[in-house]
Amino acid sequence: MNMWTNYSQGMAAGTAGGFYDLSEHAVVSRLNGQADTALKPGMGVVQGDKPGSNVKIPATGATLEQFEGIVINDVNREMNMDGELLIQPKTTVGVMQYGRIWVRIAVGVEPKYGDPVHLIINGTGVGCFKAAADGANTLELNARFIGAKDSSNIAPIMLYNQMHKTAAPAKSE
Repeated sequence: MNMWTNYSQGMAAGTAGGFYDLSEHAVVSRLNGQADTALKPGMGVVQGDKPGSNVKIPATGATLEQFEGIVINDVNREMNMDGELLIQPKTTVGVMQYGRIWVRIAVGVEPKYGDPVHLIINGTGVGCFKAAADGANTLELNARFIGAKDSSNIAPIMLYNQMHKTAAPAKSE
């Protein structure tokens, strides 16, 4: 009797947009402000045209103050016939504002534990993350990689609460 004793397949370490663990985290609900299905779990998002209501993939000129968080992979989505998970425009998405999560990383990026996290806002891989700054093409987040990439081009990060600096109010006399 023949049996397989050597398997060449392995499970991915996580899922893009999946929780890394159940440590403290915050997730808010937002609408997908994209006009297409480009938004995917594990991508970083910024405020849409209705801040506090919708989110979109970042674009050139996005600022840290506009950063909303990372789209989570909630289980109420369907895959199409090609196995792609498509988030339709104007549907509700969960956005992690702080916590541990698996994110999409840019092709060719090999983060290490402790590396800084930069959101790509311009060029190839918009909405994905990398460990090195790239001028006006990235935003450095208050986050750190907490592991290396796995076989499916995702890596875990610790996203800290993004404390935005704002100007002090003017004193009245």
